[in-house]
Amino acid sequence: VLNDNVTIRHFFDVDAIEPVWTDWIKDYEFAAYHPLKTDNQNYNIQENYYAGYLMAKFNAFNDVLTFIPGVRYEEEEFDATGYYHYLQNASTITFNGIYEPRTAKRKHGFWLPMMHLKVKPLDWFDTRLAVTKTISRPNFRYRIPFVTVSFEGDSDTERGDPDIKTAESWNYDLSTSFYESKFGLFTIAGFYKEIENFSYMLDYYVADNEDAVKYGLDPDDPAFDAKHYIVKDLSTPVNTYGTSTVKGFELDYQANLKALPGLLKNMTFRINYTRAFSKSWLRQYSVTLDSISYITEAPWIVEHKTYDIGFRRGRMVTQPDHILNM
Repeated sequence: VLNDNVTIRHFFDVDAIEPVWTDWIKDYEFAAYHPLKTDNQNYNIQENYYAGYLMAKFNAFNDVLTFIPGVRYEEEEFDATGYYHYLQNASTITFNGIYEPRTAKRKHGFWLPMMHLKVKPLDWFDTRLAVTKTISRPNFRYRIPFVTVSFEGDSDTERGDPDIKTAESWNYDLSTSFYESKFGLFTIAGFYKEIENFSYMLDYYVADNEDAVKYGLDPDDPAFDAKHYIVKDLSTPVNTYGTSTVKGFELDYQANLKALPGLLKNMTFRINYTRAFSKSWLRQYSVTLDSISYITEAPWIVEHKTYDIGFRRGRMVTQPDHILNM
């Protein structure tokens, strides 16, 4: 490619390739659409975070009891630009479509209280209790206001959702630690979490324009009137329904190796194991193909399907049952 200056192993320089492909490039019809630059992976995003907290610490009985209450406020501002990518034709004769920016802004605030209690009756033993509220933001690409839709074949539609919610979790933790200089530190802990609005990707089947609107597609989009959203799957981020829970226990052991000779005495050994049990309400759906019709206008082939959606209980998305670090 380009007189052997670029091999297939390198990323293409679009500006260098464009002059070579002038005869092909001129075939696209819409100036806003560029077939070399419109894979719809581009986005611009600015995120601003503001936070502050108040915390106090109280000791009693010669530090046998330590109580730490507090509250944190965190605010996020999100300003993003994605692209509406509508591929109408990608034949060897013509290459046309629509590629235009879409913008979204959002602003959210969160109050995050917490409480820690530590009981240390002996020099080598303590117990800790914590109640905290925390957040976990969605994958930021979930929040990009982009749509990718194609008239070509059976290509599915994909979109982001700037209104996807941030996950909020109440966490309850209880741990007990034993530590002695010769044997090291051993901790056993139990935890329980209640999580709202965990986010994940889901495919919906869009049977008609009513479904398209219900699942977040814009009736003003060019592909809407052309019915290029229907009889396709739509991949979109969603939040979990109801309350998800994660509970389990954790074992942790740490030890220095000072008893060993040479450089080994400068090393530290640690092993950590977590067993988790999670439950969440997950969307489930079934699609039954009833019949196929052939018509004389786009989209030419219409599949008639029965679409049923519901919920099932299952493990929380991406949550493993076992975690081991050593």
